[in-house]
Amino acid sequence: TSSSPIATAELYDPLTGAFSPTGNMTWARGYHTATLLGDGRVLLIGGASDQTNAGSNTAEIYDPDTSSFVATGSMEVARLLHTATLLPNGTVLVTGGGSRAAEIYDPATNSFSVAGITEFDRSGHSATLLQNDKVIVVGGFDPQDVVSPFVTAELYQ
Repeated sequence: TSSSPIATAELYDPLTGAFSPTGNMTWARGYHTATLLGDGRVLLIGGASDQTNAGSNTAEIYDPDTSSFVATGSMEVARLLHTATLLPNGTVLVTGGGSRAAEIYDPATNSFSVAGITEFDRSGHSATLLQNDKVIVVGGFDPQDVVSPFVTAELYQ
């Protein structure tokens, strides 16, 4: 089944329980990640950019102070069904979704850089920051073999 990526965005107000429009993203997206950065902005990366569900290497920042989206540096590879984990130093670890190359987004430079190679290219997995500041990457499936899920885990240090 293909989805229809959209460019519109909404904010949720927990006090009223209502959503309200907040502008348009730079690119239409589906199956992307949205990561809250330490300064209150939101990093949106990758995902399907059209109905073919091909991954995208695009990234943008949502600034709640201006209610606007601004393009930022691009990832090294296109991704969808990936993970993005905020690290204690304020950077974001991106894993899977189209590549074994893990990447780090640095909000100070608005750029991505390769941070290592994972054992598998995982999609639909989870990545969780542990109390020891390592990230455990678990499960998912090989994008080329969606029938056989991974029953493995690996640590990013």
